[in-house]
Amino acid sequence: MIRIFYESLILLICSYLLYCKGIKIPEKSLHVSNGDIKIISLSNYSTSILEEQAFMHLININNHTNFIIHISDIPEKVSFIIIQVHTYVYSVLLSYDRNIIDEVPRKYVNGTNIGLFIKTNKNNTEVYVTNKNSFIVHGLIAVVAYTKNAPYPGGCNMEFNIEKSPFQKLVYNKDIIIVDAQPASIPIIGNIQPLCENHPVQHDTYRMYISEHDFSKESYFLSISQMLTVQSIKKNANFIPMSLFGSKMRRMYSLYPGTGSVYGIVSHIANYSSAYVPIFTYGYAASPLSMTDKVFSILSFILGVFLATCGSYYNDISMFFVTMMFGAYFGYIFIIILSSYTGIVVTDILLLAIFLGILASLLWFFLRLKSTIPSMVVLVITLGTFLFNIFYFTIPGIIANSDGNITHNLFNKNMFLF
Repeated sequence: MIRIFYESLILLICSYLLYCKGIKIPEKSLHVSNGDIKIISLSNYSTSILEEQAFMHLININNHTNFIIHISDIPEKVSFIIIQVHTYVYSVLLSYDRNIIDEVPRKYVNGTNIGLFIKTNKNNTEVYVTNKNSFIVHGLIAVVAYTKNAPYPGGCNMEFNIEKSPFQKLVYNKDIIIVDAQPASIPIIGNIQPLCENHPVQHDTYRMYISEHDFSKESYFLSISQMLTVQSIKKNANFIPMSLFGSKMRRMYSLYPGTGSVYGIVSHIANYSSAYVPIFTYGYAASPLSMTDKVFSILSFILGVFLATCGSYYNDISMFFVTMMFGAYFGYIFIIILSSYTGIVVTDILLLAIFLGILASLLWFFLRLKSTIPSMVVLVITLGTFLFNIFYFTIPGIIANSDGNITHNLFNKNMFLF
């Protein structure tokens, strides 16, 4: 009884929050068995609304299940749709054809936040979903409908396995999150698809955090539903500036293990926009500390106690360690920039940064014999960086939302905006 009470309370709270956000949440989850056909009608599509419109259904997919998502009553005004399947924790497959899931890679996509682009030339269409897991998977089906002037998300794909790839790919290690996507294309003019090189589409990236250590599936689907359309993304998420280095379709973020985050992309040309399939991560696998992290934390604590209590008596030793931290900090930044620019993913950034810090200390050790300026520069920049980080990460940022409201958010900033 207690468990049922808490689950009902969570669903009630999520429903209230969604109501306040202006998002329609499905009232209940539907169970899907092998061979079922899940029909989603677009009969409620409003032709008077200029923006894209989303239709959602919560589902529970039985183990070893293949089923059909049938989209019906597609209005003539709709030029294309993005059919999305978002699953909690476990992956499923989404395919254009039920018979070739394991044979033709360019016809299906696998993951927890996936979607397919479909150009609508009739009032109904179908895609196919497969759950190969041996247990029930909780999911959310979303269909987002666009008019003829909206750009095609992932339409200029050159790397992903689907010709038009409206989804994103996310990888992470214990330090950073890397999100990749493919450029959008402008709509077909007549029967001709304009060249991507001659008609670039602008892309804006957004990120939204959920509550720390909130791993409930209700919060997961709530956050996904708030990132489906262009307007909901701009309303609920924070804008992330374009990368300074490397690919314009890649973003790198600092990872906060155990804090769920959703990433969305808005492509727009002139006054028309479209949204990519949002992607979610907890960074949960990175939560346990590795042995390197534990050793580094212990040594940092011992070093901090030594510098605080005895540093003034051993000036050269103190400066050696301060310079090492100085070099490691900026070495970390250098590694992130290099990784973003070259596309090379560095697996153990911490150890490499410490190595660069030791090199900086050795350089300082020889330069100090000729001048005191290196010591002064290290101390001043270290103090300035420390004060800047206090301001940047602990004072709540003030963000102006798209509707003009001012909100405060402690986690609205990222150490490296690439």
